[in-house]
Amino acid sequence: MAQEDPQSRRDALSRLHPSESAFAAGSLVLGMLVAVLYGYSLRLLFFADDLPIFTWLSAREWGDIWRAAEGGYWRPLTFVVYRLGLGLPIPARHVALHAVNLLWLWASALILWRLVIRLTGDRQQSLVAALLYVAFPFLSTTIPWVTAMGHPMVTFCVLLAPHAALRASHAALRASQAALRASHAGPQVASTHRSAALWTAVTLLATFAAPLAHESGAVAGAIVAGLILWEGRRQPGLRQRAQLTVAALSLSTSAFLLRPADLGGGLPPLPTLRQLGENGMFFVQGLLYPLAPLVSRLSGGLGGSDFAPLGLAGIGVALLLATLARHRPRTRVWIVPALGWWACAALPALLFFTFPALYIAPRLYSLSAPGIVMLWAGLLVELGRWQRPPRLRRWGPLLLTTSLLGLVLVQNITLIIRDRAALLMLDDVYRALLQEAAEPEHQPMGLINLPSSLQLPDPYPLSQNDVVYVPWYTDLTTFFHVNLGREVPAPARGVYGPLLVEVDAQPQPAADGLWLEPAAAVDFAAQHATVWLVDLDAGRSRFRLREVGSFTRDAVSEDTFLVQFAGGPRLLDATAAATEEGTWVLTLRWEAVGALPAEIFVHVYDGAGALVTQADGAAMSGLVPIWAWQAGTLRDVRYIAPPVDAVPPYTVQVGIYTVEGRLPAHAAASRCPDDACPVLTVQ
Repeated sequence: MAQEDPQSRRDALSRLHPSESAFAAGSLVLGMLVAVLYGYSLRLLFFADDLPIFTWLSAREWGDIWRAAEGGYWRPLTFVVYRLGLGLPIPARHVALHAVNLLWLWASALILWRLVIRLTGDRQQSLVAALLYVAFPFLSTTIPWVTAMGHPMVTFCVLLAPHAALRASHAALRASQAALRASHAGPQVASTHRSAALWTAVTLLATFAAPLAHESGAVAGAIVAGLILWEGRRQPGLRQRAQLTVAALSLSTSAFLLRPADLGGGLPPLPTLRQLGENGMFFVQGLLYPLAPLVSRLSGGLGGSDFAPLGLAGIGVALLLATLARHRPRTRVWIVPALGWWACAALPALLFFTFPALYIAPRLYSLSAPGIVMLWAGLLVELGRWQRPPRLRRWGPLLLTTSLLGLVLVQNITLIIRDRAALLMLDDVYRALLQEAAEPEHQPMGLINLPSSLQLPDPYPLSQNDVVYVPWYTDLTTFFHVNLGREVPAPARGVYGPLLVEVDAQPQPAADGLWLEPAAAVDFAAQHATVWLVDLDAGRSRFRLREVGSFTRDAVSEDTFLVQFAGGPRLLDATAAATEEGTWVLTLRWEAVGALPAEIFVHVYDGAGALVTQADGAAMSGLVPIWAWQAGTLRDVRYIAPPVDAVPPYTVQVGIYTVEGRLPAHAAASRCPDDACPVLTVQ
């Protein structure tokens, strides 16, 4: 095969590369897309693996980052970034460390843009690839999570290495070409030699750094070698490329072998053929991600283990690629590198994970993402250039490619928005928890139904997303220490039924703690100064942290009371306070004499005497029914939201009823009409 003229290729690439103004505009667009999709993560607290990793780092010296592993992980470069961030004040460290992930994503998209141009010579395809990368759906639980930083960081390193290698190769070709021209080209030769040396150094540094950012970076040398050899297959300079290839492979391997001995256990056993098939199908899903929602719908209720529809989709795409490669040879310049990147990047997880571990961790597609989006960028552009009517030959390709790109982006962004909503739901309730836990009068606190994670409805057939905020292997003491920088007593946790009611197409919360039956709930309340309940609001779009009251077994010494219920408790007092949400916090303080087979009702009437709302039911937001009461004092907090068109003032009436009717209620030595006693007027 004839060699391509280096000067002609250099001139072609210089024409195809975006101008400085175009690159600046494109960088701004990509940066704005990163900010729109992931800017919310700047307000997130530290959660999940942030808690044990940051606790470990806060107790270690800088040298320990390089000498020891934490939790089976040795990612010294990533840990260095964490340690630098933890040196900032509390409010700033949250923003700074989350911002680093956004910067990795943006910088990687820019490098991918230039790399695809250098590989394909197609400006349209390179920009499409960069846009698809920023909106790659499986990064939606990676970028907002600080201790997932190893994934975007290693991807940045692995992208930078071949980009720098190709620039070094082109600089070397320019130096050779200049040396063959007139003797006065000496300064130009020296300049291009310096450029080649600089980019070679960047290549080797990025290749060596990749395994130090994340263990999957061990494949960096192989990816660099493959792209160098593929891109230079028609060009002279094989010796220089071979030297750079060997150096890249050696550096990535040596960096991986620097791992400390305390990781222990050695490498896990290689998977069986069946496990390889399962793991392979997981990564096929990532490769076919624009088709995955359609495949999921075709799968119906067959579940994540149904490989048949995904396999058929894979065969269809493989036939399409084979047809393109045969009839349009120019498509091979992106098909081969894209598939090679995808396969090589998937190899570590493919070999050393089990399918269940992959199934719950779509972030493991991160390193494969550049190859995946490169492939789909080529397909979208190529489909846009398919046969078309003559009147559309000028604008038709652009319009069709833009339409197809829009469909994929809408699908991706929908998933990212869904994950964003789930993260913010958890972050909001934990922010409220931090605020309330900082109040000394609330201690000791008891928490009911605090969600530790959310399982998300997933449109993809072979992956499952769980947003884990405070995982089972840590606790709230660690959460408070990492996010507040000081010790706060950890609340006890319990689980109460209403949280676990399933809601179709909504994130499913998972809470941990002791399961509380009514008798256990009374004991739980007696052990804490305040008890707080987390529930879903009416729109099912957020969690609310609300105090529901407390209970003490101390005898009541007060002589005054509001209401005496015959054969039952006394209502000692009632207060109300407005909240910022347009609701009242109604607090009823009861003297309990023991269990009673009855129910409590709370009615609210407006100034015209019309019943406008009710807050009936068991005390403490349903946690402690009156038939489980014990002797003592119970503080019952209820939340009331009168209609916006109701006319104040509002009158609150309280009563107790059994199957036989309402209990006689006396206030101020007289019986209340209908045994519903007015206890409070709210203006």
